[in-house]
Amino acid sequence: MIVDDAPYCRRSDSPISLRRNNNESSCQFGGKSWSFAELHRHNRTPSQIIHNFRSSIEKAEEYSFYVSGHGNSSFLCECKSRSFGKNCEYQLYIMPGGTRPIFSEARRMQNVLKRDSRFRMHVYQKNPCYTTLICDHGLLCLDWRDICDGRQQCMNGLDEETCDLLEFNECDKDEYRCSNGMCIPDSYFLDGEYDCMDDSDEQRPFNHSGCAYQPDPFNCDDHACSVSEWSCGDGQCIKERNRYEWQELTIPSSQCYSMREYMFMCELSEQYKLWTMVNGTCYHSSVAPLMNLSYKQESMADQTTHEYCLFLVKCVLSDNAGKDCRCKNQDCRQYLNGSCSSTIQYPSKGLLTPYLIAHYNITRDWAVKKRPDYYTLSGSIRCRGYEAYSDVHRSIWLENTNDLRHIALDRAFCGHKSISKNTTGPHFHSLCYANVSKTLENKLSYAFFDVCEQCISQYRINDGFKDCVSGEDELREQIDTCTGYVRDYRYRCPFGPTTCLTVQALGDSITSCNQDEDEFILGSGQSLSLIKCLEFEDEDCLFLREYISNSGNSSGENNQISEKAKLPFRSYCNTFWDLQDRTDESLELCQSWRCPQNEFQCRSGHCISQEYVCDGEWDCFDASDELFDIDHLSIHNQKVNLIKKRTTCATNTSNKIKSFSALCNISTEYPCLLINFTKQSDIFVTRPCININQIGDNTIDCLGGFDERNTLKHCNGLKQLGHSFQCRSNPDMCFDEQNLCTNIEQCPDISPLCEQYIDYCSHSKDFVCINGTCAKKGRCNGYIDCEYGEDEYWCNSQNNLRSYRILKQQNQFRNIRLGELRMYPLPNSVTNITTIGKAKSIVKRNTPVNVPNNIVPMICNRGVAVLEYTNKIVCFCPPTYYGQYCEYHSDRVTTYTHLNVSHSRFVEITIDSNITIKLLALLVYENEILHNRQFHFRSVDNFHRIIKKRCHLIYSREKHLLQAKIRRRSNRTSITKHTPYYLRYEAYELAANSSIHLVGVWQYPIYFDFLPSFRIAKALRFHNNLSHSLCQSNPCNSSNAECHILQNDPTKFICLCKSKYSGENCSILDENCAKNFCHSKSLCKPTYLGKTAGTRLPYCLCPLNMYGSRCGLVLDQCWNNPCKNNGTCYSSTSDLNKTKCACDERYYGDKCELKTKDIDIKISPNNVSGIFVIQYLDINFKTLDLILKHQVVNKQLSKRLRYEYAGNWAPDIILVWIIKYFSHSVIFPLVSSISISQHMS
Repeated sequence: MIVDDAPYCRRSDSPISLRRNNNESSCQFGGKSWSFAELHRHNRTPSQIIHNFRSSIEKAEEYSFYVSGHGNSSFLCECKSRSFGKNCEYQLYIMPGGTRPIFSEARRMQNVLKRDSRFRMHVYQKNPCYTTLICDHGLLCLDWRDICDGRQQCMNGLDEETCDLLEFNECDKDEYRCSNGMCIPDSYFLDGEYDCMDDSDEQRPFNHSGCAYQPDPFNCDDHACSVSEWSCGDGQCIKERNRYEWQELTIPSSQCYSMREYMFMCELSEQYKLWTMVNGTCYHSSVAPLMNLSYKQESMADQTTHEYCLFLVKCVLSDNAGKDCRCKNQDCRQYLNGSCSSTIQYPSKGLLTPYLIAHYNITRDWAVKKRPDYYTLSGSIRCRGYEAYSDVHRSIWLENTNDLRHIALDRAFCGHKSISKNTTGPHFHSLCYANVSKTLENKLSYAFFDVCEQCISQYRINDGFKDCVSGEDELREQIDTCTGYVRDYRYRCPFGPTTCLTVQALGDSITSCNQDEDEFILGSGQSLSLIKCLEFEDEDCLFLREYISNSGNSSGENNQISEKAKLPFRSYCNTFWDLQDRTDESLELCQSWRCPQNEFQCRSGHCISQEYVCDGEWDCFDASDELFDIDHLSIHNQKVNLIKKRTTCATNTSNKIKSFSALCNISTEYPCLLINFTKQSDIFVTRPCININQIGDNTIDCLGGFDERNTLKHCNGLKQLGHSFQCRSNPDMCFDEQNLCTNIEQCPDISPLCEQYIDYCSHSKDFVCINGTCAKKGRCNGYIDCEYGEDEYWCNSQNNLRSYRILKQQNQFRNIRLGELRMYPLPNSVTNITTIGKAKSIVKRNTPVNVPNNIVPMICNRGVAVLEYTNKIVCFCPPTYYGQYCEYHSDRVTTYTHLNVSHSRFVEITIDSNITIKLLALLVYENEILHNRQFHFRSVDNFHRIIKKRCHLIYSREKHLLQAKIRRRSNRTSITKHTPYYLRYEAYELAANSSIHLVGVWQYPIYFDFLPSFRIAKALRFHNNLSHSLCQSNPCNSSNAECHILQNDPTKFICLCKSKYSGENCSILDENCAKNFCHSKSLCKPTYLGKTAGTRLPYCLCPLNMYGSRCGLVLDQCWNNPCKNNGTCYSSTSDLNKTKCACDERYYGDKCELKTKDIDIKISPNNVSGIFVIQYLDINFKTLDLILKHQVVNKQLSKRLRYEYAGNWAPDIILVWIIKYFSHSVIFPLVSSISISQHMS
């Protein structure tokens, strides 16, 4: 099953029996058995077998050979009830409505269930592991992204071995270098598609937050995290600090949906009541009814004293979440004190890193914090020039545990005074810290600067992202690292400091340039966050590329570029600052603004989406979207559809305003600690209330700027203050909500928010009320615990203090901000035409409500659960995973490519439009093919634009190849001097007369085969003027071999065996090929099927319009000529149910069934003269850009113009311009009456 370019199949980690018997005519799930003779008597065709019987291609092809007299008699199955397989042995599960969906829909629906059942998914889904690298990794198994991520997650740092080779990799002149060292074609940079595995080729990263339930083998399964992130195991990445559940900085919205960061330490969660099960997953009460068989923990009767003590620790930390926890907290403490040693190690082994051990003192105050009392170092890691290890008989006490990031812990271990050093043990290679080496193939010297312990390339210095422990790589203002080929793809601040910013550092609300040119367009002041590069060569993509390539100087070129960027009209008065001076949101301007009919208008005049009304977050500067009476709306807002908001808004003031509300009249006042308060008890001296009209008036009335959170700039000068606290004594200092009380010395204004400390109220979530009582875990818990609600004051219910309104700003143009447009043709001018609206179509999908077994969709990880006829659940895995439950990460290469025919005969105008090129992508090891995939490019639609093809090529897991791969990883010399793996592309021209000709070969070494997942992106260029002198002497030394010059390196050639031959010197005639295993018009390639196919049968390279493992089937979708009106039909090579029609210029539509329509424009010229330009434009309703569809230039203006267009709608806008020549050119819009009428044939 191929879905989204990825084949899904059973990929067991060990041989499995498919229980098939070719000699028995048994069909499962109600399938009907047919003999070939019976089918032939009924005149059944192979095409009918595939489309109507839902039989396998293999059996249909076998029948095709039987019909043609070249095959033996057998049987096949007509599958019923959405069953499939050779013997109908698989069946898709029934979904709502009693129907069985097709495979792609089943995949989607099963993932919807995962999305809606997070805890269930976590418990029953196998935690994916990478097992090729065997090492001591502690409790949590390796994710493939742990390899070469800059953090040592194996003892001795085995996971970081030889990784500097990628870090210092250099790309070719026509390539873009991704931040992680991988290379992609220059044309893939800023084209709206993610080609780098770390997303560094596009302005904004892909949203990976839903990868746990969004099956995407490319953007999710192959996504690599940055140095500052931690992998959730499925493509989602979170900031590493958010991994530690007991830390106050943890933000729920920044957690792994898969809950991988909870594993093996579930009890430390501050938000959920969880219990760690034997396999490390977390039990939650919401899955209790389903846990009868799956809830496993150690038997109480068999526990040792240590195990019993560890069990008690878990009970105390989890508030008795375990089903066998019988003691109350106080009793548990007594048991601990009476039965256990002074300290308990929990988790039981290294988890945050394999060498970091957490300890709890038995006599601690268990109610204060869940954070471990201290840590010890036990094990070994590699350092610069030596191996650091702890003595076997004693652990090393770690003094500073404030920073638990991997790179900080590695630094602490390597620099600890108590460690032992072994200079001959595993350590980072000296070439990582000395500029004396060459990159692979000895092309260039290492791009090296020694700035910190990490092994980082010069291209990470001043790139806008911190890679060193203390950010030393971003503090090198005097070092110019923007050299070589990367210079054209990095932004260099023209007025300092010295930078080499990646495109993702532009418009990210973090300023790097002295004059903020990385946030606001130089010369215009427009925010770069408004630039949306969405697709190849759109206006914004081209602008960004030019803005970057011309950076680094303050010449007039930048001013010319800025002229191309104008602030869109819709960006004014939308509550987001899009101009550097913020004048687009000034109160003076917006007070008289008119909002679109579908948007809510603030009292200040600003316009916001109706979705933001009563959502608990201030969007209006004056908070009028949250603090208002829904029964007393303005005339404009009465017309806005707020029906769905009525319940929420009706309870808005009572639910959203909690603190001190009893002391104020909340209908006219807003409660807050006033700016002159020095302690909370000042509320008894002065009422803590301001008039609602004082909110957002540019005057600070509340402490910390609470009332002006949307009008004050944050101290970084780029975003709104939001939930941060601005010091009155020093307005240049701002502190986040969760860090407030640790900064009182720097900012005494904070003290009223942080009352006195008392021993019995010392938990991070405890709060001392004004009356002196302690609200246990009452701080910001969503409930009033203190008399005046002060425990809920300055609490951010949205949990987004680090990105205040950022997501809203990024999505601000998702909705159309236009009034009603009058669409043409008008209803009375269209005859017998069914019109379809311009708005984006919405496909209604049924959401599963009841599935026979709610556990089924969870067990296959990233795969699809299918029912086998034995009533057993089996998993169909994408190529990125394997195993019974798709629980293991596969070793693979991802290829992205397209054909560039610009310098070949295929670009000629006279070229046959029916030409098809079949492209084979081959993963090769020492001349042995491991895996292959094929693509097709057609001249009719693929030759003159970039059409990317992508696939996964899987490394073989045969024992000897796997062992060789493992050995090679630890052999640096082998990696640098010998490249046994390479990627080969072979292009074959498929002609209409069924002939097949090899027209191009490209071959690329795979230097980084030691990586679990690596991407090779190449533009395959044809060259007509290749010199064939290398092949003239017949260097292949065999009549069965052909010499071919490599298209990507004309100085080299390759010898390829002719059809039917293989082996050294192509001397072996394949037995199956000799017996005409493949169709007579195809090419028989004995070894091309690859070792991963698990068979020694040859690969049949099919001619045009033929397919099947033996090329015995005909692509006959076009047999009944579905294309109307002389359109040309083309069969799909990827979907047997699809065709493509190339239409005559007068027709359009999927089947060329629609005729282009005419539009007549009647104009009254009013005796004007000049050059007339008539433009027909559409509106991009996502970006509101005008799209020129057609243009006519005339010396005189006719009274009647005619335009033919495809589609049901005429152009959105028609403009007529007159150009007059004076001393300089001036363009005037023609002001006249334009009437439009429809004339259709």
